[in-house]
Amino acid sequence: MKYMGIKEFTTPLLLGVNAKESYQKIKTTAERHADKLAAFASLGYDLPGYGYGEKDDKGAPLLQKYLGKLSKEYDIPYIVDNAWGLPIIGTDLRQTNASLILYSMDKVAGAPTSGLIIGEEEYMINILRALGMHSQRYGIKKAYGKAAYVTLDPGKEAIAGQVATLSQIKEDPSIISKPLEELYNITLEVFESFPLRDKLVISKSLNSFAVEINYEKTWDEGRVGIPIFTIEDMYAGSNLIQEGMKVMGIIPTIAYDANIMLSPGLGTLDEEGNLIHENAEIVVKAIYKILEIFGKYVGLF
Repeated sequence: MKYMGIKEFTTPLLLGVNAKESYQKIKTTAERHADKLAAFASLGYDLPGYGYGEKDDKGAPLLQKYLGKLSKEYDIPYIVDNAWGLPIIGTDLRQTNASLILYSMDKVAGAPTSGLIIGEEEYMINILRALGMHSQRYGIKKAYGKAAYVTLDPGKEAIAGQVATLSQIKEDPSIISKPLEELYNITLEVFESFPLRDKLVISKSLNSFAVEINYEKTWDEGRVGIPIFTIEDMYAGSNLIQEGMKVMGIIPTIAYDANIMLSPGLGTLDEEGNLIHENAEIVVKAIYKILEIFGKYVGLF
């Protein structure tokens, strides 16, 4: 492919991940490289399209729990990249035995640009030291100090906004759960008549504040399914699902690796955070129409 001027990109298809078999494979690999292991790491998004279709009775992804177990066996940290996730009501490191969980609070949570790390003290201290915020002599600094006469510290402003966001999520989680549940129900209703409905896996996640439409199964039985685009396509502007949304006058949603993510937000929520059903339905119908066009084009129906 390279000699033809085409560059290939890997497209992970994770819908059928078997947590126990994956754990055994990772364990075998860890044993082989035991003297070089520094940590285990994974994404924290708890959706089937990210490999977390199998969960325990509390909703914790089994694969994450297995990774947490393995990290304890090797006495090294298990780090969960949950940048596109929500604290408090999302992935809980206490259920997965993770050592650290990381968030970009300006993404799903909608806080000012800031990061949040929750985790075990022994690993948090190392992070604080790397940031110059901890020492045996002075203990822990609560915030950066920039100069003697600074009147505005943007870091402190971001922290204040982050705390306000966390308080809102803790005090009234329905501000997340209610519009998400309504969007999920709208998605199920709109896609009920889709010609290949049995090949779509539609899920919801409080952690990611999103409804996931996975169409990986349209490629079952050796047939050509709905085109699958890589994350590189998403950033390069060559993802036709997103480009189709633009043509329809809709802000493109995140879509790659046979996953389409729908989240309530700009244009679909009112000032109080309630879902505007009419607008949300337009967005879902647009996705339906795009997938229908692709399905007809490749001869699925």
